Amino acid sequence: MQSSSDETDQWRYSAAIASLQTGESRIVDEIGHSIFDPRGARCSCGRRGCLEAIASLDIIRRAISRSTHRPLSRLTVPVIARMLDEGNRSARAVARNAARAVGLVVANLVDVVNPSHVVISGETARLGPFFQQALDEAPTEFVIPIFREKLRLAPTRWGDDVALLGAAVGVFQTVLDL
Repeated sequence: MQSSSDETDQWRYSAAIASLQTGESRIVDEIGHSIFDPRGARCSCGRRGCLEAIASLDIIRRAISRSTHRPLSRLTVPVIARMLDEGNRSARAVARNAARAVGLVVANLVDVVNPSHVVISGETARLGPFFQQALDEAPTEFVIPIFREKLRLAPTRWGDDVALLGAAVGVFQTVLDL
């Protein structure tokens, strides 16, 4: 996940697989634009039902604001994490739905490339144990059983700069031809 500097403070989902993978346009995987629900909300890319349009931090914040009648401006990551920890049912329902969407898209990626680890980064990685647990449950339901056995989902230990670190590794791999 990486941040966008636009006014919505929306967080996006991306992926790199062991080494930096790019396509013809030299863009790293945009799993945030994987279609989760073809009839879903309109995404910033213009399509409907992208993961970003369903499970980005901005969408999570807006849904919690609507369901709890709390001002959007006060729903920071620490506040949402506390609401989840304290068992707020509305916040938990929103977070569970978002985590399930992320989990399904990640599961589809896992079924294609079979990684041993999936690292979650960005603001949603700091939503706390409840969000992480909801995310952890998705592979149990969606990933091919033989791949599920060794798969580990974990929040990054490298902070919000993990996307930059991954890009730097990609540059080194290209320059040094590793």
